[in-house]
Amino acid sequence: MIRKFLFLALLIVSFASCRSKKIDPLKNNEVEGILKSKKKSYSYSKTLSDKDKQYFADALEVDVAEITNKKLYIFIKSWEETTYLYGGEDKNGIDCSALMQRLYEHVYNVTLPRTAAEMAFYKKIKLHDPVDQLVEGDLVFFRINEEKVFSHVGIYLKNGKFFAAGSSEGCAISNLKKPYWKKNYKAFGRLRA
Repeated sequence: MIRKFLFLALLIVSFASCRSKKIDPLKNNEVEGILKSKKKSYSYSKTLSDKDKQYFADALEVDVAEITNKKLYIFIKSWEETTYLYGGEDKNGIDCSALMQRLYEHVYNVTLPRTAAEMAFYKKIKLHDPVDQLVEGDLVFFRINEEKVFSHVGIYLKNGKFFAAGSSEGCAISNLKKPYWKKNYKAFGRLRA
């Protein structure tokens, strides 16, 4: 539905515009650029303090030396405890897929589609299944309701822990080993090389 709306909107703009260059809605980079420009941007710290590194090491139950992706943990620190809001896309409230969009844009410079299901089947993501093969930065996909194949997404960190926006805790680090997440886990997605 969103793609149809976007396609129609782009067609209208291209016919109504006086510009000589028309936007081709089938070219991903042009559409992604339009979508990116509408999102509110945030500035992030450039440093991760020793105290913050220790906080994440404790939360993930790993040695502090394992907290190496500074950009990832600065992003998480900035968004942690933000309220969950279905359809939300900013610090006033955000949902799981919008959070992953923002995270991947900021940390990995990759623009992801808007929903968990679209992310799972995105051409830049390859799906895998075994939990024991997860590495930091993989997207973890869940089926929370029967309406969609994948209805929830987060990012894997370390030691069975992942970061996501959820209705009960907002943006928080959770544990894949908890019965709820274990039951609903379906696959993980890794960026293609």
